[in-house]
Amino acid sequence: MYEMDPQMLAAQHHALMQQVAAQQAAAQYAAAQQVAAQQVAVHQVAAYPPGMVSHPPPMASLIGPPEDNGYALTEGSEDELEKPNSHLITLSLRIIMQGKEVGSIIGKGGETVKKFRADSGAKINISDGSTSSERIVTLTGTTDTIHEAFRMIAEKFEEDMSRMPDPNTPRPPVTLRIVMPASQCGPLIGKNGCKIKEVREKTGASIQVAGDLLPNSTERAVTISGTPAAITDCIVQVCFICSSRRQKELLFLTDPEVSRVYYQPIHSLTLR
Repeated sequence: MYEMDPQMLAAQHHALMQQVAAQQAAAQYAAAQQVAAQQVAVHQVAAYPPGMVSHPPPMASLIGPPEDNGYALTEGSEDELEKPNSHLITLSLRIIMQGKEVGSIIGKGGETVKKFRADSGAKINISDGSTSSERIVTLTGTTDTIHEAFRMIAEKFEEDMSRMPDPNTPRPPVTLRIVMPASQCGPLIGKNGCKIKEVREKTGASIQVAGDLLPNSTERAVTISGTPAAITDCIVQVCFICSSRRQKELLFLTDPEVSRVYYQPIHSLTLR
């Protein structure tokens, strides 16, 4: 009777177990994505009555699955990434704005926002302002288009401030508030604040992460101030750090986005 080599049997068994594990991982990932999609759909129905201008991003994450996002984990430091195809990464970032700021980027007859969309290549959606003094501006696109859209918005705000009546009045820095999942604020801050300190030093921008969650959500506000160039450089760093974190969550099937609750500034108008 022919007997197979024990080492060959062990190798075949190991290969079979790897195949089974890969199939299980794929099934778990698909189930997690389905649950996330269902929860986002339920949230949209509850939070957005008919007639709203826009909805939260259809994806319940900053970036897509690891095989689609152009990033690859490297050996060594867990914070390092290779970016062979960074132009393939799709982001969806949200900014909190006041009515006057929104009016500035919309422009007369919507001409300004149309130009921003055309020149940057990013999708720019603005939430309805009938129930709140705050509105959410959502930018969606590749990393390059998102960075260009941020640059254009920051430059528009700087241009608005240059038209102040008194030229002798010191102008404050341009300030933007973005919304981030609380699960991604930790990696942005880093151990003992080392990562956020590094971002400040690299970009010259001021960046602050709010300690409290935004009302009725699992998100925090991140305030970025500085020149348009510094703000754009800071956004590049923030997107890079968050994409790194998000990829690890997807690779190891630990997906906090399944339970993410989006911040929606509703019922915050002062009634007189």
